[in-house]
Amino acid sequence: MRLRKRHAELVYHCALSDLKRDSDRAYLGMLWWVLDPLIYLCTFYLIFEVIMQRGGPGFIHFLLTGLVFWRWFDSSVRLSAMSIRKYKGIISQVYLPKILLPLITVTSNLMKFSLVLVLFALFLTLSGYPPGSSWLAAPLLLLTQFVLVVGASLLVAAIIPLVPDLMQLVNYGMTLMFFMSGIFFDLDAVTGPLRSVLYLNPMAIMLNAWRDLLLGASLPALADLGYVLGLGLVLTALGAWLLNRFDLRYPRLVN
Repeated sequence: MRLRKRHAELVYHCALSDLKRDSDRAYLGMLWWVLDPLIYLCTFYLIFEVIMQRGGPGFIHFLLTGLVFWRWFDSSVRLSAMSIRKYKGIISQVYLPKILLPLITVTSNLMKFSLVLVLFALFLTLSGYPPGSSWLAAPLLLLTQFVLVVGASLLVAAIIPLVPDLMQLVNYGMTLMFFMSGIFFDLDAVTGPLRSVLYLNPMAIMLNAWRDLLLGASLPALADLGYVLGLGLVLTALGAWLLNRFDLRYPRLVN
């Protein structure tokens, strides 16, 4: 128990250190935590709402909801894929359980996302979507997506040092998931077998659930959340097993 507590404290303090280091590297410091996702969101708004004039009433809220929660998943997984290599200088000198390294990245990214989430909730409130009783289910959705984020992050962190070329497949896979998650279109409007295929993507389920909760004031289907949660737990178990299995080999692989 003491060892687990020390590991948890180490992850927390290393995540804070990462955030401080990132903010010290830029002139605007912590302001970039807000500016980065804001520029990201404004870019897609400019393309789809202003230039292409797609979507109609309410589309901006539909689009931003998808982008905010996709961004959390996408950035966590991509950064975690390189987390062991990032700390190669430390693990070559001091032993650390390698499972802690992607968890540091996930925790750091969660802290950034928390700030973005607060600002996004404020935006929804001021633009006609005030908090309702359905928002009480938000912690359940946050927990479900967090488990998925952890699972996917641990898995890619474990695999990439073993087969570095797979990083290209991870990038292509994340791009494919991005366009298949229904960020730019309503998955419920898709009919036939294609809809079932799209809903195999766990992030498609999560984005639909967030839109139902925040924009539609309705509760998501528990069966769908159960699928995402179960998948996240399986990925977590597999990633943790691989990280423990090759724990002592990673320092040699990344140096």
